[in-house]
Amino acid sequence: MYKKDKSCIIPVIVGIGYLLWFYFRSLVFYSNNMLVKVNDVTWDNILIKLADDYIVMLLLPTIIMILNIKNLKAFKLNYCSGTVIKVLLIILIIFFFLHNDYSISGVYKFFFYLIFVSFGEEFIFRGYIYNSLKGKSKVKAVLISGILWGAAHGILPTVLNNSSIIKNMINEIGGGITTGLFFIYLQEKSGTLWVPVLIHALLDYSYLFFGQLIAIVILIYYIMTSKYVKK
Repeated sequence: MYKKDKSCIIPVIVGIGYLLWFYFRSLVFYSNNMLVKVNDVTWDNILIKLADDYIVMLLLPTIIMILNIKNLKAFKLNYCSGTVIKVLLIILIIFFFLHNDYSISGVYKFFFYLIFVSFGEEFIFRGYIYNSLKGKSKVKAVLISGILWGAAHGILPTVLNNSSIIKNMINEIGGGITTGLFFIYLQEKSGTLWVPVLIHALLDYSYLFFGQLIAIVILIYYIMTSKYVKK
């Protein structure tokens, strides 16, 4: 009983710890004029930007993966739905050429949204927190991972606008739960975290409305194939 409770409490503590770390890092960096926006990346500051983005978004996933190196499938880091993954990767590359920005900031933006933002967020909130909690209750896992993810999106507006962190977090929680549920559905139906990672990247790095369109098409695809399998 204790082990089961512990396995549920730890992901929540890790999630809250990540929010605290993200908030205080953002506050310190912004107060000292050290934040580098993705559009402002140059050859002079790219190493600082890389180090900062890695520490903020990928350090925690790296630690979790190292500690669970023999059990990465528990985080859905597998190669199911290979055809869908390949198609989404090709579309993402096409987006890069459609953006037609081959500057250092343009190239960095591609990898920023794919690796730092999409993989970092999907691994922490879906791959780790949701998958660690769903064994006890999928509903609670959806709500907790969604609330934490939504709260994370309220941090930067708080720091940049010097506004209420509670208000900003509350405003983002609804979107965190509903959008998080969408990504969870994609993970559950595809059997892999890589599909929601790539859809997340396509939405953030979208060219016009095509990212949203592709996300809808993939959603319909999994709904239809799921019905077909049930029959």
